Amino acid sequence: MMKKDHTEEAARAHSTLNTFAAIVALLESGLVYCPEAYKAADRITKIAKDEQQRMLRRYDREIALARRDIKKPD
Repeated sequence: MMKKDHTEEAARAHSTLNTFAAIVALLESGLVYCPEAYKAADRITKIAKDEQQRMLRRYDREIALARRDIKKPD
């Protein structure tokens, strides 16, 4: 069985975190012009912020595991 690459998983979490941050930035910057769409934009922003937090926790966990793997030899 192949060993999980925690550095790669951290990089994926970081990239996903940045993607959701971009979505939040776009929606919070006034990109939505129709008042009828504000409610949907707010829901999407909340979902994106929740995912940012989830990805940040995953990133932190994977970085900690990668550091642990570096410290202990195979």
